[in-house]
Amino acid sequence: MKFTKLTGVALVAALAFTGVQSASAAPEASQGLSADDRAQLTTFLTDGGVTAETTATLLKKLEDGQMWDSLAGGTVVSTDSSESATAYDTVTTYADGSISVTSLEKGVPAATGAITPFAVSGCTTKNTGTLRTSRNCTASERRGVVNMSFKVGYDQRFSASDLAYVTGASLLAPTNASVTTIGGTYSIRNFGRTKTTASAGSPATARLTVDFQCVGGWCANTTWMQVNVPINTYTLAYTTHN
Repeated sequence: MKFTKLTGVALVAALAFTGVQSASAAPEASQGLSADDRAQLTTFLTDGGVTAETTATLLKKLEDGQMWDSLAGGTVVSTDSSESATAYDTVTTYADGSISVTSLEKGVPAATGAITPFAVSGCTTKNTGTLRTSRNCTASERRGVVNMSFKVGYDQRFSASDLAYVTGASLLAPTNASVTTIGGTYSIRNFGRTKTTASAGSPATARLTVDFQCVGGWCANTTWMQVNVPINTYTLAYTTHN
């Protein structure tokens, strides 16, 4: 599948919507999705492997004032996780065919002997004994209608007898929260660490929570994305969402 990954700070924007039509103009869809809105949402769904028939149904659902399952906490029917050279990616598909695409950037080794140990942009890692530090890593979550990202850094301690097994972890304060919407507006409700240091069964976490509203107020919901850094596991960092 083809995805366009957020690798930096996206420009926070709200799309403009068509106003009152003149008597001679063709009527817009009942809830005001513009042609540009429809095109962007269609591209997102198509790139995510959604069929043309399901895409048309999902656009009609929005125009009828109904929120997609991916934004309304609907039933998950499949989860597809993958790892590339640059990121950990997960595509979640919901009962109505809508999708969410989450990504957590993987680090590259910091340059040895650099004056500053971490790059200004791009996720980097540095190993010192059993300690690994990861900095400036982008976490992103895209649902088409609402898309968000932020930067995160974290430290992990590994077992001396098994350098793949995480025994300690903590998160730095996240930065650079970014949100874009298609067919609506948003406000950031909360952004920050919700747990600084991981404990047994409870990862260190950072979360971005956004309130979304369709233009005209005909639909509204709250969505969040979270980075988790666990311990007592071979799992490194990963993302979750509602």
